[in-house]
Amino acid sequence: MDELLLHVIDLVENSLAAGAGRIVVVIREDSACDRVEISVVDDGKGMDQETRRNAQDPFFTSKNGKRVGLGLPLFKQTAEATGGSFSLGSELGVGTQITASFGKSHLDRPPLGNLPDSALALLVMAGEASLELHYERDGLIKTMESREIQDALEGLSLTHPAVITFLKQYVQETFGSNDTERPEIMGSS
Repeated sequence: MDELLLHVIDLVENSLAAGAGRIVVVIREDSACDRVEISVVDDGKGMDQETRRNAQDPFFTSKNGKRVGLGLPLFKQTAEATGGSFSLGSELGVGTQITASFGKSHLDRPPLGNLPDSALALLVMAGEASLELHYERDGLIKTMESREIQDALEGLSLTHPAVITFLKQYVQETFGSNDTERPEIMGSS
């Protein structure tokens, strides 16, 4: 995948397919440590030991109609190719946690991507599930919680055209510019 946030979207789709009611996404960029870390934690159905092992194999998928499952293996490969690490923890009936770290300045690290657009996609995708997105860059933290947004909308669907317009503005104000690779995106909000 061309951008790390596309992996995040794929992981959240997997969480939703696993019946997650709560998903927490944490993205940390730390220039001093030269690291980007991405973590996705859910309370979905979880995986047994064999499925955890197989999930990192590109020729395994649990999705009907698909022959390969490249998302997780590519995410792992990208992390390790940049001097980072990858971990997958999961327990049946409890949920799954996936964490990958990347060398921030490594030549092979894909760009993070467009955070406001990805945040909007994640919000709409989450539907009734609770989604928390925490983005930290060099100590400055920005957070978005779908439950707070849904409560403020008083029952309006996240897919309603007027809500989409509001959400576009909201994520832009929350997460800044479209270019998350530039240091000034975090600015003061």
